Amino acid sequence: ADTVADAVADMYGMTKADLLDPSASDMAVRLALGEVKVINMTKEYLEEQGINIGALEAAAEEAGGGKAGNKKKDRKADARVKRSDTVLIVKNLPFALDEDELRELFSNVGPILRWTLPPSHTMAVVEFSNNQDASRAFKTLAFKRYRSVPIYLEWAPRDIFDAAKAERARADAADQTQMGGEADKADKADKADKADKA
Repeated sequence: ADTVADAVADMYGMTKADLLDPSASDMAVRLALGEVKVINMTKEYLEEQGINIGALEAAAEEAGGGKAGNKKKDRKADARVKRSDTVLIVKNLPFALDEDELRELFSNVGPILRWTLPPSHTMAVVEFSNNQDASRAFKTLAFKRYRSVPIYLEWAPRDIFDAAKAERARADAADQTQMGGEADKADKADKADKADKA
């Protein structure tokens, strides 16, 4: 909830203190509308990255939405969700995180195949190259403090990735990398050409 409030404040271009000002007559409405917008923007971003939103929502619903309740019932429901053995959902992230620093925390455990962190910083999806590294990450990083808050980890639903969208996202990323590389080559060639003329 704290990250969402920070994301909403950032979206509105105000401080969190101003957003949560109890003397403001529209504080609750402003926060509620902002939260809906952040959730929708996060879903849109995740879908663009090839994340299967339906699988995330179904897993959350089956597990009781992550709400505290009857622990016996929650464990039973969670057991029915088919879970990946290589993909983790990272939650309880601070809005003011450093993406490179967070990614390095996970990559120090083992090679990462996919990394998705929406601009809202409400969660991340991390796919490891094998189940041993993913399991080690789960054991060593669950509840580890990152920027003064504990990291919550959950095994992602097995069908977390929409294969077609994920492939398009990978192709787009490869195209951008290749275009960046071609631009670098053209820039270097241009500099070399200028050096030859001088």
